[in-house]
Amino acid sequence: MEQVEINYELIGQKLGEDIFSKQGTLLLKAGTKLTEYHISLLKNHTLGEKVQIFTDIPQSKFKSEPITLKPYEELLKLVEEEFNELIHTNRSTNFQSLIKKVSQVLLTSMQDTNITTVIEKRKSNNYIIQHSLNVSILSAMIGKLLGYSKEECILIGKMGLFHDIGMLKLNESLLSKIELTREDKEQIKTHTVLGYDLLKTIPYIHPLIPQASLLHHERINGGGYPMKFVESKIPFFCSNCQCSGYL
Repeated sequence: MEQVEINYELIGQKLGEDIFSKQGTLLLKAGTKLTEYHISLLKNHTLGEKVQIFTDIPQSKFKSEPITLKPYEELLKLVEEEFNELIHTNRSTNFQSLIKKVSQVLLTSMQDTNITTVIEKRKSNNYIIQHSLNVSILSAMIGKLLGYSKEECILIGKMGLFHDIGMLKLNESLLSKIELTREDKEQIKTHTVLGYDLLKTIPYIHPLIPQASLLHHERINGGGYPMKFVESKIPFFCSNCQCSGYL
């Protein structure tokens, strides 16, 4: 047996000890074959950061490299560059490159929850840009927890990335106001349509990505905006994208 750091690389391995919660409740018995659910349980409800497992494979086999700040910051910079180009020229010269790099980070994020620590450490000067990337990552992670396929999770993540792009079409002074008038609030609400109109012009874009921009403030009771759709009219993945954004 070896003492190994708790991470998702342990899926399929067998526990070498009984695991108790912080309150002293037995969570998992020795010999349990670990699943993704078990790993989440261990991460959230145990005192330590390591567990004993039965293995003849060297411990290094199970060590995963955490996501570091550098690739996150590089992607954040790329998102900012491409968003600015889209806003000012209605086109993106590196759109496919952006989508590819975002997809790679989403895949890694679904395997390594350390990304949440990275998100907390990085504070961007452009709130909308960082918010968009963070919603993208968290949406994909939520999709995985809900049992969606890898492809579906990546799509939800892409929808999250672009959901608020219309905000960048608004005047910066409006977004920096501490107190908003009724007219200000109505103007801010136009970001959904502004984002939709921008995204629908991009060739080969998945149709749900512009829809996420348009509908992410809808409510299942019809009380949202801009379309006042009820639950039956809101695409299911758009409602999942809402889970990670501010509403």
